[in-house]
Amino acid sequence: MNLINFLKSKEYIVDMMIHDFKEFRYGYFVKIQCIFNNGFEFHIKEYVDENSRNYSFHLQDSDSKFIARWDNAPHHKSLKSYPHHFHQFDEVYESYDITYDEIFSKIETLFLNL
Repeated sequence: MNLINFLKSKEYIVDMMIHDFKEFRYGYFVKIQCIFNNGFEFHIKEYVDENSRNYSFHLQDSDSKFIARWDNAPHHKSLKSYPHHFHQFDEVYESYDITYDEIFSKIETLFLNL
């Protein structure tokens, strides 16, 4: 799967646990936990089929304190980007359907100082 290869290419990911993976004819479900070299954890939960994509990308520090999450759970209807949004600490911001390249670029820039 392209996602696994993508994650393996990130030098700062020192461990990766695949907690669930189901592949079917037109999609997949995956739940992965990544450990970064600074102790941060990144949790990926994604369901994709021919009609929809549901995701949650959750970043926490080495003390398990929440840092950020990108998801498309159907709440925060007031945001222009609904249902896509970004949580950082206690705030919620607009965000749009995001690719792995985009999310890791944001993590590297905003949180890992790479």
